[in-house]
Amino acid sequence: MKTEDKLHFRAKVLHDSIEWWKTEMAYWVHQSDKFEDNLDDPDYEDAMSEISNAMRYLILKGEWENHELADLQEDIAKYEISKAFKSKTMNSPEPPKKTLKNLKMKKKNEKK
Repeated sequence: MKTEDKLHFRAKVLHDSIEWWKTEMAYWVHQSDKFEDNLDDPDYEDAMSEISNAMRYLILKGEWENHELADLQEDIAKYEISKAFKSKTMNSPEPPKKTLKNLKMKKKNEKK
C-alpha cells in the first residue's frame, strides 16, 4: 500500500472514530441534562454514576483522538514536504559536469 493510501486510510478511520465520539458525547450530555432536571428520580444516583463513568471514558478517548489527529497531521505534512521535494528534484535539470572540456570552454568564453 502506498504512503498516500495509508494516510487516506488512517484519516478515514480517525474520522469515523471522531464521529462516533461526538455522537456518544452528545448522548451522554443529553442524559445528564435529563437527569439533572429530575433530581427526585429514584434512578438518579445510578444514572449519574453511569453517566459519570461514560463521560470519564469519553474524555480520555477524546484526548487520545486529539493526539492521533496531531500525529496524522504531522505525517501528512512530512509526506507533502517529501513529495514536493522529490517532485522538485526530479524535474530540475542536472547541473553541468565540471569536465576539463567545460572549464576550457568557460575560460575561452570569458576571454571574449
